[in-house]
Amino acid sequence: MTSSGATKSMTGEGFMRTALSVIAATAMLAGCSGGGAAQHRSATPSVRTTPTTSPPRTGPLTTGAGVLPGEKPPVEPAIAKTHTDNGAFAFAAYFIRALSWSIQTTDPYLLTQLSATSCEACLRYRDSLNAASARGNRLAGYLEVQRIELARGTYRTKADHAFRLVLKEVAQTVAASGVRSTRTSRVYDSILFLTWSVGGWKVVGQGAP
Repeated sequence: MTSSGATKSMTGEGFMRTALSVIAATAMLAGCSGGGAAQHRSATPSVRTTPTTSPPRTGPLTTGAGVLPGEKPPVEPAIAKTHTDNGAFAFAAYFIRALSWSIQTTDPYLLTQLSATSCEACLRYRDSLNAASARGNRLAGYLEVQRIELARGTYRTKADHAFRLVLKEVAQTVAASGVRSTRTSRVYDSILFLTWSVGGWKVVGQGAP
């Protein structure tokens, strides 16, 4: 009887097929209950593989084309973690050192940790570093703060603090082939915008004054 309660007539062929199935099943049971030991096929256990993933990064790279022998990644000073004017000043100086380290190692790890997602200049830095790394190029340049002071005036970028920086930029690239580009140097002014967010300072913008 089907689940709907309707009765279906069984043809001679269908009946014969069913009868043979019953006979075969009965014979199999009889053989298993005889004097011979019953044979059991051991099932092969299925092996489930778990895809391996790389452990999350816990710090920046420590070597790079622009890293001098014995040079270490910059460490954020304790005062830069405080929600004070002096803390903002210290954070601005630390951010430039972190940005320089990102350039020296062609690795945007530190830059990303200190930047807000709304910082378009920071995203451009990150993308250019990732693009250089993907091409097999290494950056051998660096950034150096020559002067930093509180910026005065009104700006379109909304921020808690704005700092005017005088930066020295040394640029050089080591291609995947090992060929070094011409080393260049320039000094320029920049404005850095900071906002206190989720218990720490973040860079929300950077650009020309």
